[in-house]
Amino acid sequence: MIETKGCFWDGFKNVKRGVKWFLCALPALALVIFVVLWILAGSVASPDRRPLQDYHQSYFERPEEHGLVVARVDLLEGHVPGLLVKADAGSGPAKRGKLLRDQLVADGVTLPAYGEIKALLVLLHGRNGRKEDLLPVAERFCAVGFACVIPDLPAHGDSPAETVGFGTRKFEVQLPGAVADEAKALLGIPNLPEHLWGMSMGGSFAVHAAAFQQDRWKRITIVASFDRLSGVFEDSLGMFSEPFQSLAESMIELRGGVKVKLVNPVDLAGKIDSPVLVVHGDKDHLIPHSRGEALYRAFAGEKKFITIPGGNHDNVLVTEAPVYAEMAKWYLKSLRQGS
Repeated sequence: MIETKGCFWDGFKNVKRGVKWFLCALPALALVIFVVLWILAGSVASPDRRPLQDYHQSYFERPEEHGLVVARVDLLEGHVPGLLVKADAGSGPAKRGKLLRDQLVADGVTLPAYGEIKALLVLLHGRNGRKEDLLPVAERFCAVGFACVIPDLPAHGDSPAETVGFGTRKFEVQLPGAVADEAKALLGIPNLPEHLWGMSMGGSFAVHAAAFQQDRWKRITIVASFDRLSGVFEDSLGMFSEPFQSLAESMIELRGGVKVKLVNPVDLAGKIDSPVLVVHGDKDHLIPHSRGEALYRAFAGEKKFITIPGGNHDNVLVTEAPVYAEMAKWYLKSLRQGS
């Protein structure tokens, strides 16, 4: 005869023991979740500052090898460290600049002489970036007639600000235009046409600035950016977004960061009169291609969308696609039109 009572009782004790261990582990699990979300919130509100890289230093130590003149500048009374970059007519174009010029000439584009400045381009980096990251970008645009000014955005690089608002704060909204004014004064060319370029977080800064000064920017390029910041969080958290997203967003605000639900470039896009080019990789897993498309659709004026095949968030500018030629033609079109 099988003794069922003992088996049942042993099973009950095992279940009871498991429940007890589960209840004991709950506070530890909650603590782990809290710490993870707290760290995540800190990385959004105040990202770790990346140190200078060797390739950054080459632009300061050997600028002639890049065909450039590079100056460190303190903008907005020292609140915004920046770089002012222009082509060095004496050295001529380096490899990146020569390749871009050759591509454009092959496409039938008439270019100014190397070193001639036809317009100003404000370059805005992404989250976890710094102004020096965009020196290779500036090298290419300077080769085709632009002077470039690259600011450290708040809480990045050498910026004295401790937190960043993704372009939503009053100081941040005004920053690109104010930086452009000072750059033109330093160049001694007050009437330069002004263009804007922003990548990822810098794209959000660009949209907010362009909506604030709707008639200022001749043309704008947005690279690998988003429609709504809350949507990016939802994509990143995936199946965990429902229980944890609101808590994470509250922690970001608590740590001095932005109110995530207010960072919605898509709501401002329809107010922008400037022609806008949107560039996005089709393999971007940080900010999916669909978010770039959603932002693009919201722009009401002249616009163009370019998909970079195989492009992810890190390599979207360095695939085999001639993305710099496309961006340069977009900007140079306004100079040819005189608008």
